[in-house]
Amino acid sequence: MTKTPVSHFALVLPGAVARGAYEAGVIQVLAESEMHIDRIVATSSGALNGLAYAIGIRNGCEKEMAQNLIAAWIENGGWQNSLSLNPLNLLTGRGLSDNSGLLEIMRRMVKPERNTKKREVEFRVIVAPINGVIGNIGKKEATTYEKIINFTGKDFDTQESLENVFNVVSAACAFPGLFRPVEIKGLGACLDGGTVNNAPIRYALEESDVNRVIIPVPFPRIMALGDWKRGMGLLNHLIAILINERLYRDLKNAQTVNKELDKLTKLMNEGIITKDQLDKIKSVLEIRNVEITEVRPLQNLKCSPFSGFFQKSERIRLIEAGRVAAQNCLERIPAHNIEGIQTT
Repeated sequence: MTKTPVSHFALVLPGAVARGAYEAGVIQVLAESEMHIDRIVATSSGALNGLAYAIGIRNGCEKEMAQNLIAAWIENGGWQNSLSLNPLNLLTGRGLSDNSGLLEIMRRMVKPERNTKKREVEFRVIVAPINGVIGNIGKKEATTYEKIINFTGKDFDTQESLENVFNVVSAACAFPGLFRPVEIKGLGACLDGGTVNNAPIRYALEESDVNRVIIPVPFPRIMALGDWKRGMGLLNHLIAILINERLYRDLKNAQTVNKELDKLTKLMNEGIITKDQLDKIKSVLEIRNVEITEVRPLQNLKCSPFSGFFQKSERIRLIEAGRVAAQNCLERIPAHNIEGIQTT
């Protein structure tokens, strides 16, 4: 009998401002399906969603936390809850709001659990340090404005450690101009990580254990044409570009790697190279086959990235669109293999 390969899933949650409610709908369906997620990588509003799901996984209560997340989006996702207007911020031009509203939402939604049966989970959050950090281009140091912060299960077990997670998530959500930069120890003032990497697929694949990636995207593959020449229309379109262009490149790169690996596998099957040689090539190039599932809406969502902050009915509609899209993906999975979500 052929042994079924073990699937290790990562969930990538891009930022989409108020369209993050769509991701919450997707997460609820994933939680209800009892799919095992090993790693969550997120930024911007996706980090808020990822926080709820990660602590649900940690404590074995994914369904309950997904429901809490849905309720938080519906009841607290409006601007009056998430924004805390601060006159000093307005006067200094640092942003309309501080992060106190976001922190309060997280504290109400997420609490540490005392149960002893814990599951491991990795939660990776992208932030943008304003002063930059030192990275490397080859062997030479260079400044980068992208920083990934890693959390593991134990970081969700006490209120003190959770407060640190909350602060980082609020920094990841600090959309420039809307929120004041958030101070993170060792990094200084940080902003929304989506400004530098809004589709952090690469961070889901850094270790060789993950072979399947799920990524909710609240935009169809083919974007509708429109008049984006001025005002809020231009801003909304720029945000859509920010979300989609990086995602387009990452998905295309992943597909290219898969095609190249298929060619190498064909050479092995034809006897031109051995399996050991194929494994060595993959090891040297640090590449492997990865299945990526894009959970996209069945049709264009006729709303802007910000309008959900002002309309509760729109947040509900986005949540339902996410649920429908996720259920559509799950319907293609054989009943005996709930872990086997396939590339669409």
